[in-house]
Amino acid sequence: MGRSEELGTDLRNVYKYSKEYSGSDDLQFIEQDIFINKVPLINSLVLNDTLNDTLNDRQKQILELINENNFITAEILAEKCNISIETIKRDISELINKNKLVRKGI
Repeated sequence: MGRSEELGTDLRNVYKYSKEYSGSDDLQFIEQDIFINKVPLINSLVLNDTLNDTLNDRQKQILELINENNFITAEILAEKCNISIETIKRDISELINKNKLVRKGI
């Protein structure tokens, strides 16, 4: 632990910012033969509030579904929209490029 602190790891900041970045303060610090730190990270897409009419109906539906559950998977989106996973991925990329969705997390 002392060596980690020498290298610049600040555990206080890990605790301080974990909820903001991961959505959880369920941190795990495991000290055995090696030191393991587990911080849950959330990879989610968040709606950009400024919508305009450049979106088609399917893209609007995708945004509504993401707004209801921002942890929804591409597979579930494809199922609910009755389209292929490739089409969902293409629409999500388009929405990100149009700044209608912003990727948060890793």
